Amino acid sequence: MTRRDLVSWTAMLSGYSQEGDHGLEAIWAFVEMTREGMKLDHVSFVSAVSACGHERTLELGRQIPCLAIKPGYGQHVSVCNVLISTYFKCEFIEDAKLVFRIMNDRNVGSWTTMISVNEECAMSLFNDMRLNGIYPNGVTFIGLIHALSSGILVKEGQTVHGFCMKTSFLPEPNVCISLITMYAKFKTMQDSLKIFEKLNYREIISWHALISGYAQNGLSQEALRTFLSAIIESKPNQYTYVSVLSAISAAEDISLRHGQRCHSYLKKLRLDTDPIVSGALLDMYAKRGSICESQ
Repeated sequence: MTRRDLVSWTAMLSGYSQEGDHGLEAIWAFVEMTREGMKLDHVSFVSAVSACGHERTLELGRQIPCLAIKPGYGQHVSVCNVLISTYFKCEFIEDAKLVFRIMNDRNVGSWTTMISVNEECAMSLFNDMRLNGIYPNGVTFIGLIHALSSGILVKEGQTVHGFCMKTSFLPEPNVCISLITMYAKFKTMQDSLKIFEKLNYREIISWHALISGYAQNGLSQEALRTFLSAIIESKPNQYTYVSVLSAISAAEDISLRHGQRCHSYLKKLRLDTDPIVSGALLDMYAKRGSICESQ
């Protein structure tokens, strides 16, 4: 290919940007496109701004929207959405809010981004979104639940749970998992358990959410019992093992034999060398006074 056209340039730029760890290559591609005088489209601007977010290069991230104004993409909803996300990643909160305020057209993605990163105003933004005739999707609820969980906004979280029950979103696994995690942060594990028990299909991530919630709330026996059930019904991953090891290390009423069995099983799975798993094993043995067994 002696001379790249817009399609090939955009494909390369988009590919680099979506990789996440190739942000610099994406930025380079965008700069080369401008140098060659390519007629950029909104996909090019979206990919370039997204790459700036990955690399936390806010100076260039501010310049790209200015370049987008001339060809008429400065107010394009996709460009504005990724710009809001980039400003939040770079912790320029007020800039993100300004972009949102001056947008001519906001879609569900615009509202969802603002809701996900704005703990204090998440609920009011959610209400404004519906008043503006924009119907939330599953990603909106996940972002909203996460924001309310982070702010420990119990009443608002219960309201959103009720809204999910009245709509079609409660059966969605990711929404349920978010609710399980939310109630764990609210320290009401009985509510987490109720949601878990209503799941039609329990993936390992739902088991992990419940086990992690028990461990974080100091309910070590419940965490271990749930873990033993998870082994029968599913295939735990390293994060699940870390949660149960944390529960064992924190509870002297649980025999260290359970932790030793986990360690043995992790060796068979070749997960014992995983950095987060080995750290959890070391922490467990240290807290239980058996540091020599961590070897």
